Amino acid sequence: MAGAGKPFSYRRARKIPSKLEPRPLRKSRGSYKSRLIDASLKKAARELRENEDIFIRRADKSAVFVLLPKCEYLQKMNMILGDASKFERISRDPTNKLKSKCNGLIDTVKAKAGGIHLFRISGDHGPGYVYGNVKTHKLNYPLRPIISQIPTPTYSLGKTLNNLFSPYTPSTWLLKSPKEFVDLLHRKEPTGLIASLDAESLFTNVPVDETIDYILDEVYRSHHQHVDTPENLLRLLLEVCTKESPFRGPERKMYRQVDGVAMGSPLGVSFTNFYMDLVERRVPSVPHLCPFFYGRYVDDIFVEVRDRKHFQDLRDAFISSSCLNFTLELHDDGSLPFLDVFVKPVDSKFVTSVHVKETNEGRCLNAEGECPPLIKEVSFALMSTEHSPIVLLGPYSIKSFNAYRKS
Repeated sequence: MAGAGKPFSYRRARKIPSKLEPRPLRKSRGSYKSRLIDASLKKAARELRENEDIFIRRADKSAVFVLLPKCEYLQKMNMILGDASKFERISRDPTNKLKSKCNGLIDTVKAKAGGIHLFRISGDHGPGYVYGNVKTHKLNYPLRPIISQIPTPTYSLGKTLNNLFSPYTPSTWLLKSPKEFVDLLHRKEPTGLIASLDAESLFTNVPVDETIDYILDEVYRSHHQHVDTPENLLRLLLEVCTKESPFRGPERKMYRQVDGVAMGSPLGVSFTNFYMDLVERRVPSVPHLCPFFYGRYVDDIFVEVRDRKHFQDLRDAFISSSCLNFTLELHDDGSLPFLDVFVKPVDSKFVTSVHVKETNEGRCLNAEGECPPLIKEVSFALMSTEHSPIVLLGPYSIKSFNAYRKS
């Protein structure tokens, strides 16, 4: 008899621990003592964390932290969130209602024969949150707003939609990586003046409705193969993911972004690439504005033009054909830093080298540090690439790096 009134169950029996079987080892947490972080450093970190008069934020495009007075940080964030054309203040948390709406749309899509496959949203969700990284390389240290949508019910849905639309992303002018940019330059001879354009606050200023129209036009009318799901349903899904996700500000106030895309949204990069391609069809494709060379990496544009007037006309056309502002960079000596590459025309070719930005302080992992060995190996692998600067600390790290490169 296995028990009173209960038949023997092998499934239940497997859950009974045996005294003869070794117990699984448990991870010990909190007992590790660092050799590098002593009591004084821990005390300093604790005092900073408990100081309610400061905010500690990451620097934008730099591996350092910035200490800001709380009043200054809140003032800059409130100025960003106070733009009524981009953000809307809401009084209630719409997470549950938004989740139900998304699942209703998903059920409708799944009911259509041959439509895309979407998973219903389940589990606990909540509003996202916004924070600002400090642009230490710009005047007055403005903030780059980033809205994390990971806790929201639309995050996983947005990732699925992004994977669906990625194959349709136009790539006529798009640079996939700095390496591709260097390869393209090495295949041509200098024929004009090189310069760069930067789309200011591209993510925040992308017009959502216009971009959705262009995405759906590419999916349903510009390719031989398109999805079988009705266009109006995909439009509703995109609008829900971009214009209805709630998030909290630094003072716990609730907001919703009504236009522009969030840096932190799974659809952010795709929307920026689609909108920029729409603008590029209006500007560099025009014969009298067409540059000798044009390449774009997200919001950074590299061009080779006839002269300064051609460059200025091109910039003016970009501004008038979009809702964006473009800053320009042009050096008198003919050289130009772009991405992590320094470009200089010499005789009949472009000479490229590594460009180290002012925000780069030359720091990297110490090989004698306490991080996991896998992280060190990945760092060595990245530093061994052709266009990466090598900065190492200590003779042990140099020895390890040389051994890695020989392997």
